[in-house]
Amino acid sequence: MAELSANYDTFRKRQIENMSDLNLPKRLRMGPMTSETARLIGSATGASPKKLDFGVKSIFAGMGKYGIDALDYALIRSGAVDIPKQPKKMLRELPLFRAFAQSPYAANKQVEEFYRGLNKAEETTAAFRQFGEHMGTKQQAKFFKENRMRLAFYQQKFGGKPMIVHLRSAQKALSDTNKAMLLTRKMKMSPEEKRDRLVSLAKRRNDMAEFAVTLLYPPDYKKIK
Repeated sequence: MAELSANYDTFRKRQIENMSDLNLPKRLRMGPMTSETARLIGSATGASPKKLDFGVKSIFAGMGKYGIDALDYALIRSGAVDIPKQPKKMLRELPLFRAFAQSPYAANKQVEEFYRGLNKAEETTAAFRQFGEHMGTKQQAKFFKENRMRLAFYQQKFGGKPMIVHLRSAQKALSDTNKAMLLTRKMKMSPEEKRDRLVSLAKRRNDMAEFAVTLLYPPDYKKIK
């Protein structure tokens, strides 16, 4: 389907796999809410668990979600997958409500916006590292003219470090928080404790992203807001 090819969820208006996911092998592209069914199929086939979940839910809507839940339950009961207790579900995750509500652990739009902005920043700095100011072709000269202000912004220093370094630090902090959310699924905690920890980590990640996007080159941030 078109959305899978474009890696874009038109309903939620965000990427299916974010920039951090794209750095991983497809079979490892999963999040805290990825189904066990998709994880198992992804591990066996090399496909992206995130896209597997998205594809089934997009095609079959609510029935797809309920079907995946049923398969997950069967896998866990049969011992085909060995996982710790899952987080206790919040009201918005119950069948009657979840078709109309976002997951309490979902990333906000600033997470995707930050990764898109960071990718643009890294592409710009990489081009200038390779060619410098001496662009040999017309295309390179045009690129330099269009991006010199962006490069100057990311090279200027704040607290003794170039802005691009602060962006990379923010990326690491977001990545570490996502890893902590994945590890929380495997920790020996009560479902209530696990739910509360995931909600706290999700809030921390989203708050960090809201700050991180303010570090982007202002015209870029204005375009993606």
